Amino acid sequence: MRRVDPLLLAIVIAGLGLRLIGIGWGLPNIDRYHSYHPDEALQVGATLRVDPLGGDFDPGFYNYGSLSFFLTRLAWEFSEGISPSSREPWALSARLHLVGRLWTVFFGTLTLLLVFDIGRRLIRNDRRLSRFTPPADASGASSEPPLPEGGVLRRATYSVLLTAAGRGPASETGVSYWRSELGARVAGLCAAGLLAMAPAHVAHSHYFTVDIGAAFWATAAVAAGLRLLEGPRIRDAILAGLCAGLAAATKYNTGLVLLAPLMALALSYRGRLAEQGPLPAEGAESACPPLGKRVPFGRGFLVPALACIGTCAVAFLAGCPGVALNTAAFLRDFLFEAQHVRTGHGLVFVRTLPAWIYHITTSLRFGLGLPLLAIVLLAIAQAAKRRSPADLVVAAWVIPYYLLIGSAQVKFLRYTLPLLPMLAAWAGVLCADWLLNTKRSRWRALATSALVGIGFWTLGAAVSYDLFFASPDPRDRAAGAIRSAVTPGATVALTTEPWFYTPPLVPWNGGPQTRIEFEAARESWPYQFLVGGWSAERVARERPECFIASNLEEQIRDGVRLGLPEAEQLVAILEREYRKEVFAPVASWPGTLGPGHAPEDWMYPAPTITVYLRDDIGGR
Repeated sequence: MRRVDPLLLAIVIAGLGLRLIGIGWGLPNIDRYHSYHPDEALQVGATLRVDPLGGDFDPGFYNYGSLSFFLTRLAWEFSEGISPSSREPWALSARLHLVGRLWTVFFGTLTLLLVFDIGRRLIRNDRRLSRFTPPADASGASSEPPLPEGGVLRRATYSVLLTAAGRGPASETGVSYWRSELGARVAGLCAAGLLAMAPAHVAHSHYFTVDIGAAFWATAAVAAGLRLLEGPRIRDAILAGLCAGLAAATKYNTGLVLLAPLMALALSYRGRLAEQGPLPAEGAESACPPLGKRVPFGRGFLVPALACIGTCAVAFLAGCPGVALNTAAFLRDFLFEAQHVRTGHGLVFVRTLPAWIYHITTSLRFGLGLPLLAIVLLAIAQAAKRRSPADLVVAAWVIPYYLLIGSAQVKFLRYTLPLLPMLAAWAGVLCADWLLNTKRSRWRALATSALVGIGFWTLGAAVSYDLFFASPDPRDRAAGAIRSAVTPGATVALTTEPWFYTPPLVPWNGGPQTRIEFEAARESWPYQFLVGGWSAERVARERPECFIASNLEEQIRDGVRLGLPEAEQLVAILEREYRKEVFAPVASWPGTLGPGHAPEDWMYPAPTITVYLRDDIGGR
């Protein structure tokens, strides 16, 4: 039985814990019929429209692939069979949200194991990593792995790593073990640990969305693809194609990961040809021993490549059968998404940097934190210099995907999530280099200390973000304050119909999806809601008793950012003629919410709600 790595087990448990804290954040309840994440309502609606056990595989919604809908529906049916939820619609929706989120936690946690494996293979595949090789003695034999220079603490760290990596004491190890086993194990552990506490991966593992699941399948495809460097085994090609197809069936653009196993097959075939060397000229004698038959192109590349591509296509159709069942709806929604990312998302990304720069300076800066981002950038530079076959396989997925999202006008942070496992794997190799390299000068000890500090800093950022989920939400706090200060029947101004950024004064908070229900329930409104079309002139004319603003809505947030006169004048009259109460998120880790404008999908659990009250309303 294979021994379980205790350090890896500890990382997985810690990663699972970080992803479960606050998992019930913003779920539907009697005060709100939709969660505080705007995309979850779309996921829930599509999940309720399928019934895999009943043979209904058409959700009628194809902005994303259908695989996550099928898996969530099956798990939801199972949970209802064990412990039925109450019959209120919001209770059913809350259960479905929670089941979908738990799937996301499951995929996010499993990704840690895959990254561990990829980190190990990045070391093992590069024979030039001789810095992990102990020096030879005078007789030419390999000596024991030397303990590093430095103090007791660093020597103790080495002992722990050796114990975790090996099957015996250090004295029993040799060159191949020192390079392949210890270096590979440390790289894998560092990669898994960095991803376990990467704030963006932790944050989005709390949502019933497709991004973390797609990232899992894409990472699995790369992990299977790296196995193909060892040989063109059909089973590995099929496994890689299966995972790539399921990735595309979850989120279409992650289907690009199919390039990784194809690159691995090409490199493997080329490597075997190089090992055989050129055939001697006809009639010439060779001093070399006779070589075996040259690797046939069909068996060495073409057959496993076709198996990989064919399995990918079958897996995609199995996970998203609407391509064939409802082609018109599939093309409608697929082309809508393609057009959407090319044309933008309202004012949200207007006058922001090009996406290929924005994702580094904004998405990854907030999603990883500056210290970890610096490590990742150094790791990418190291991989570019190293260019081992394993690095090229990973790059065959990372580069095309980044070019794709880098060409878009829509620049949500979540678009970078499928890349985080690969970035963590490269960073793990860099960390192993710094931790185990005994041939460098003493300043490397400072770098090692810096790595430990960066780890604690990143962990603090992840825990701090979890507090957003576990603490009372600013929207709920604002709603309670409004109910206390504003009498029923008063006029309350909203910039849009109630949506995910609106305090739950009425339960119809689905934005455009619940607009009809919201208007139909006008007689039961607790206040006279005045929705949309607000300007400074209208505020001066109608004088609403309460005005609600959020830093998640476009009109004020992006209007002020862009310097639009209408937005600036509206804020000016509210600041001048109203008193305000600000409901901000709990204190955050430095850099978590600023400086600068954080991505919108980074702010979902941490909005700032500003309630403007007319001077004659309530009291301080």
